[in-house]
Amino acid sequence: MRMPRRIAGLIAGASLAAGAVLAMGAPAQAYSPNPSTTAHYRNTTYCPCSIPDVIDGTYFKYDPGGRAIKIDIWNPSHTRYLGKLEFHPYGEQVWLYDNAKDGDSFYYQVRYRLPGQPEYNGPILGGLPGGTHTVKSYPLPEGQALTIFLYDDAAGHDYIGNWSGIA
Repeated sequence: MRMPRRIAGLIAGASLAAGAVLAMGAPAQAYSPNPSTTAHYRNTTYCPCSIPDVIDGTYFKYDPGGRAIKIDIWNPSHTRYLGKLEFHPYGEQVWLYDNAKDGDSFYYQVRYRLPGQPEYNGPILGGLPGGTHTVKSYPLPEGQALTIFLYDDAAGHDYIGNWSGIA
């Protein structure tokens, strides 16, 4: 009698463990194909100005000589708004939003070259998946050009696109 109970207990335990693994689901995967993007630029000499979107709208402050960037991120068929990436010359800030709530996130890298110095390739930073945003400031002098690269993975292998702004 002991052996059948033990076997039944092992089978029940294995079934519960397998059910728990299945209930957790698979980890989030990068989008395939890559998301579509729509770029918007604003000369912040003529701001305050705004660009509407479904999250919270984007508002740029007055900053003479600045070139602001807003990138809307969509699923490939443009039927679902996934997030946005913004560069604000006033404060030299990059904002990354993830609106999809799908367990995935987007990642970006800032690159620029200060006079007489090697190119700065910042770390690849990401947003928190699911309706959150991150903000990072960069110590850029006025008039400094920069390029922002957008990725669908933390390693920077799944490239989506890049855009240039001016602090």
